[in-house]
Amino acid sequence: MKTNTLTLVLTICLLKFSFAQLVDGYTDKQSYNIGETVTFFTKSVQSSGTNQFSVEDINNTPVDQPINFALTLQSGMTTNEPWKNGYGYSSTATWTIPTGLKSGMYFLNAATPIPIIIKGDNSTADIVIVCTTNTEQAYTSDTHYNLNGVTSIGMYGVPDNNTPPNLIYSPIVSLHRPVASQGFMDGFLKWFFNSSYNSINVIADKDLDDYAEIQNSKLLIVIGHSEYWTRQARLNFDKFVDNGKDAMILSGNSMWWQVRYEDDNGNPQMICYRGSHGGYPQTDPICDPLLETTSYDKYGVKYSIGSSIGADWQPHGGFTEDQLDRFGNVVKPYVGFYGYNIILPNSPFLSGTGLQQGDVLDRNFASGETGEFDGTFIKGYDGNGIPNFNANQMGFYRGEIIGYDIPAYAPSDPAPCAPIVLLQKTCTSGRVINVSSNYWCRPSHFNQTNVQTITQNMIDLLLNGSNVFVSPAPTEFAITPESSTVSFSSCQNGTISITPCGVTISAADGFDPDGYRVDQQNSWSADVINCTSCNRGARMAASEQQTTTNNNSTIFYDNELQIISKELMQVYPNPNNGNFTIALRLGDNTQENFTLSVYNSLGILLQTTKLKDRQESLKIDLTQSAKGVYMIKLTSDKGQATMKKVIVE
Repeated sequence: MKTNTLTLVLTICLLKFSFAQLVDGYTDKQSYNIGETVTFFTKSVQSSGTNQFSVEDINNTPVDQPINFALTLQSGMTTNEPWKNGYGYSSTATWTIPTGLKSGMYFLNAATPIPIIIKGDNSTADIVIVCTTNTEQAYTSDTHYNLNGVTSIGMYGVPDNNTPPNLIYSPIVSLHRPVASQGFMDGFLKWFFNSSYNSINVIADKDLDDYAEIQNSKLLIVIGHSEYWTRQARLNFDKFVDNGKDAMILSGNSMWWQVRYEDDNGNPQMICYRGSHGGYPQTDPICDPLLETTSYDKYGVKYSIGSSIGADWQPHGGFTEDQLDRFGNVVKPYVGFYGYNIILPNSPFLSGTGLQQGDVLDRNFASGETGEFDGTFIKGYDGNGIPNFNANQMGFYRGEIIGYDIPAYAPSDPAPCAPIVLLQKTCTSGRVINVSSNYWCRPSHFNQTNVQTITQNMIDLLLNGSNVFVSPAPTEFAITPESSTVSFSSCQNGTISITPCGVTISAADGFDPDGYRVDQQNSWSADVINCTSCNRGARMAASEQQTTTNNNSTIFYDNELQIISKELMQVYPNPNNGNFTIALRLGDNTQENFTLSVYNSLGILLQTTKLKDRQESLKIDLTQSAKGVYMIKLTSDKGQATMKKVIVE
């Protein structure tokens, strides 16, 4: 008996020591397909030898034979700016992903688990789940540096006397470094992995830049705290929904920062300079305002969050607790429900929960947990506490709020509302359901039976194409965006897609005062202002529409195309797929001759055209050229020149 007990104790000690031998590490990529080889870069407590470790699923079950790892101390954090340049670990093991594994999040069973996203078949998967990998990269700190830190002298300019000091902001973080999980996805991922859903493709944020990862699926689910998005990822999201596919946003503070990816000699990086937002000291070297890595609420970025998911973190969202200033004083008190106050109990998403009007779907935070909300635009609350909600003001033609909380935030909307909101942009587009909180997928919240029931209802009803609205479809509607950039189509005969990349809708003299209106007779009127090219006014009946098609979007103009921009030359769309139009406003310069030239990024002349007097537009085709930056130069015979940068994606 004593021998058996001693053997058991020694075995447990050996297991603990074995698991603890790997201190941290990372993999060579963000995600993998079945059959690909994963390269591990790990640090151990021993400088030599080997040991075996296993890849486990989210239930801590090994999925393959143990892997032999070389044990090494690594040099890592002694490298120059490891948060930016990567840890520089040497490879310690490889693993070829076997067939038959279910798509999902897997882990190497080290003391600090190393995540591995294994993707599914993107040609057949009905459901795509987007893991919030960018936010976890942004929050992970190295010697107090990360993408979400503060200035070197501390927040608000106050000297930093804390031990350890506050995080210091770095605009560039390497994707080749260990990542600490924030727990935003864990509850949902474990539940979903153990569910009967099999036709799935679990992907990383970076995969969203490739539309092929989502184009064949029916439902896109964004989980956790999905805060950092490239512009291409957002364009792909909108394209997916505009093509009639459905989306679930089980996230909060979503789509807040615009980022980009770069590769520095094999060191993949995520970039976000944040512009002047929040007093961050550095500015993005990319001058194009549409591509600046800053918050999407910044006017120059021209891509409102509300137009994609019907809610945003500013100015409508906030926090789940009292908001304090730097001295600990309450700036904005939390006056909400500690959960979602139900106002639409007959929503099919609530079926089987027993929730009634006025009940609260509890947030059930664990000790020390806090959260963030996105909020939607409302005009206030009625006497029964029901939000006065108009989906048109976020650029959607119909929508309804199922339940809501009230976020706390200092400069917030005077009538804040963080909703579970269901939206549809057009009668032919997909539906978007947004829970507007970054705690929905946490275990403390998600492990509640009602939360799991609601989530399953959302998935099943959207997959089956069921009617999920309680209210009937409108017979007439007006898009009156409240500082929103919108993408919109008419409901019947021709599509009126107002592209989400830089186009706004507003009222103007001679046009409908509501801004943009489509009725069941399919007549419409609008003043369409394209801030990335030229200003255009349009008014006609659908039967009279003429079209110009660029980059999978269609814009309808008057028969007489009037360019009213004050600039001589504008390019649209920009960015584009290689097909674009150059609009010219030569004004009264009839005595001058103009030449239009196209150069690549090396300054090599690709095309040149002698322009006719008052020629108003010229189409350019660079689809056979490499993706990248091109320059358009308009030169007069008097030596005056105008330059425009064009991005071909």
